Amino acid sequence: MRLPQELQVEVPSQGLNAVKDAHQIIGQFCGREAVALGKKYFGVEFYGECYFGDDKDLDY
Repeated sequence: MRLPQELQVEVPSQGLNAVKDAHQIIGQFCGREAVALGKKYFGVEFYGECYFGDDKDLDY
């Protein structure tokens, strides 16, 4: 299965660091989804799951 073009990100071709590159790719994907959903913030769990929220969701 291939991601739609708008969700694809460039991966460096040299000096790959799998953990760093995966975190960057997941972060870019989650950020795009957060914008598309109109969310105020997003994050990535250590196992790669995205989470999103609005200002009212923040625990000050």
